[in-house]
Amino acid sequence: LKRAPRDGVRRGREGARKFWAEYLDAFPDVKTTFGAVTEAEHRAVLEWHSVATNKQGKRVEYDGCSVIEGHD
Repeated sequence: LKRAPRDGVRRGREGARKFWAEYLDAFPDVKTTFGAVTEAEHRAVLEWHSVATNKQGKRVEYDGCSVIEGHD
């Protein structure tokens, strides 16, 4: 069973591309809704809920948050 990336730091455009390629390979059918967004200097945190179907056809639901950091 292939899983979406769950750990590690991805940096820059190439890191984002790699993350999303792995994620969409694991869950070819996914819908995500966003909840709270918290912003601070050089950082944003996005809370989300996803409903997806994996490659084996199993429906999964999960919650999480993404931390986005940037400078300049």
